[in-house]
Amino acid sequence: MHIEVTQVQRNIWHDKNIKDKRFQEVDWALLYDSRYKDFKGKLRTRWLGPYVIENCHDNGSVHIRTIDVEVIPLLVNGYRLKV
Repeated sequence: MHIEVTQVQRNIWHDKNIKDKRFQEVDWALLYDSRYKDFKGKLRTRWLGPYVIENCHDNGSVHIRTIDVEVIPLLVNGYRLKV
């Protein structure tokens, strides 16, 4: 009984703190580079881009493309992007 109450409280706390990201097509976004997450250094950039958002899916995945001459389409998780 006590375990169930604790699980419900944790679920309420977790759902309250989820940040819902909404992307629009043709927005510009930066992509998080997870290769450098373990290396602490103030001069290392952890964001790649900018990229143009082409399509957003309901499950949180986002199609992005580069803005260079060479258009490279990518499918990434929306949590790795920031506008």
